[in-house]
Amino acid sequence: MSRLSLVVGDTDEAFLESVVEYFISNHSKRFQVSSFTRQPNLVRYLNECSRKVDVLLVSPELYSENLPKEKIKTLIVMTGGRMIEAAERCDRIYKYQHGDKLANQILQIYTERNKDEDFTALGDKQAKVLAFVSPSGGSGTTTTAVRACQEAAEKGLSVFYLNLENVPSTANYFPCDDTQNLSNVLFYIKEKSKNLGLRIEAARKTVDKNIHYFSPQENLSDLEEMSPEELTALIRQLRSSNQYDVIIVDLSPGLSKQNLSVMKECDDLLLITAADSPSCMKLNVFEKELRLQSQKGTNLLDQCKIIINRGNPCMHNSQSNRTFMGKTPSATLPEIPFISNLTGLSTGNGAAVQYKTQLRQLLDELLYVI
Repeated sequence: MSRLSLVVGDTDEAFLESVVEYFISNHSKRFQVSSFTRQPNLVRYLNECSRKVDVLLVSPELYSENLPKEKIKTLIVMTGGRMIEAAERCDRIYKYQHGDKLANQILQIYTERNKDEDFTALGDKQAKVLAFVSPSGGSGTTTTAVRACQEAAEKGLSVFYLNLENVPSTANYFPCDDTQNLSNVLFYIKEKSKNLGLRIEAARKTVDKNIHYFSPQENLSDLEEMSPEELTALIRQLRSSNQYDVIIVDLSPGLSKQNLSVMKECDDLLLITAADSPSCMKLNVFEKELRLQSQKGTNLLDQCKIIINRGNPCMHNSQSNRTFMGKTPSATLPEIPFISNLTGLSTGNGAAVQYKTQLRQLLDELLYVI
């Protein structure tokens, strides 16, 4: 299966035009869209189709018991006002909502009704996977990871932000709701869903067009109960979708079995630390464990990049000979006030400008962006 055939039927021509235009502009790699405003034309089209239509999204005015159900895999009625009694037995979607939510709900219903449908990757991108991790909490790992997402998106790159913290803080940075979330995705992985790719598309959220993410898990235990192999499967599925230029994974502090399994799947590991004595001591402990893993056959040290967070603005140049884990820091990010996005970092105080500059240079190096 590649693109889903989506047929939309509604007597409201203005609404229909806006929906079709949105899907063509934003979801053309997932849906092949056709539209109808008159029931006879819709019925004739369905009867003449050489194969089943994947999704029929139809208003109550165009719904009829005479629709050729044998030509429709998934029938969804759009609600927004009056409902006819016969259509009440069908799957329903509220029509007046953001286009991304509409697309996600269509995919959610489709995957529930077609659980054995295989998924074919649609994109042509080859994602680099970057893990952000720290030896200790409170180092600003999530803030740095999120700002890296936003900076990459500003460059026009397609980004997936995957928060795998034991206690997630996604909602501090991105809009989250109570629809599908990471818990749903983890469940689909455990049940070895054949259409995992489509289920991920149904569960993901979108911000600023270029950044996708999951709302946090409902229960902390949902992530804790995942095996290292299952988390590896999630990373591989995101990468194999070929829809992203970069996947940024935000990990809890430390080197748990889960963290190690994810880190093995990553192209680069960004270790976030402060330059004070306690942080350096924990970094040394972290290094010893990484060296122990190397002796066991898993060499992660070569992938590590040291990021000094909340450092002296002059440190990166004036103390360039200072090393951490035997490495020169790849970036030194000055302390700046908490903000939920990068808007305004290109102007304002010097620390904010330097933060953005350092982060952009680092991403240019890691992603080979010219």
